[in-house]
Amino acid sequence: MFLLKGIIIGLIIGTPVGAAGAVCMSRTLQYGVRSGFVTGLGCSVADCIYASVGAFGLTAVSSFLAENDTLISLIGGCIVSAMGVMALMNKGNVITAMKAKPGYIKMFLSSFCIGITNPAVVIISMIAFGYFKIPKDRTIFQSAMLSLGFFVGTVIWWFILIGAIKLIKNRYRNNIGNKANKIFGVIMLILGLIVFGRLIFSK
Repeated sequence: MFLLKGIIIGLIIGTPVGAAGAVCMSRTLQYGVRSGFVTGLGCSVADCIYASVGAFGLTAVSSFLAENDTLISLIGGCIVSAMGVMALMNKGNVITAMKAKPGYIKMFLSSFCIGITNPAVVIISMIAFGYFKIPKDRTIFQSAMLSLGFFVGTVIWWFILIGAIKLIKNRYRNNIGNKANKIFGVIMLILGLIVFGRLIFSK
């Protein structure tokens, strides 16, 4: 039961396509399915870490994240904006990009950094736990199953998203390669600016 609820929560929280989603789609189009999955996996691991904070009731960690939310969000905004600018400045075509593709470790870590600088996942997951009426007096095993389910749910979402992008790529071939990269670059830059705007106007 806890595993199933965790999967459902992971799917729900993972579905909104944010910065990590934009990066995942861009890399799937440029480098292929494996690159897209490795990118998504990095974000899933980061999100699972935060979901585990809520699942295991680690109040000390939650307090630390709340106290340093501004700094963490600022770092995330800088990372996303930088990736957006780099995507916009890339003047190469898809073939050139394929030859110069970054390693899987770099893809994983860059996506992990985007995910780990979004501590709001802790709050969102705790709200979801309450919505699904998950008891607070959970055993360690139940909390572990909840966290595992959350991870599996986010991974399922990446499979769905990557599969959809693969279908689009197969249909339109190279006609969307470089243009899509620019579009995702703009999206990431906008998302980064939104983070900065939120930090400025929340003061």
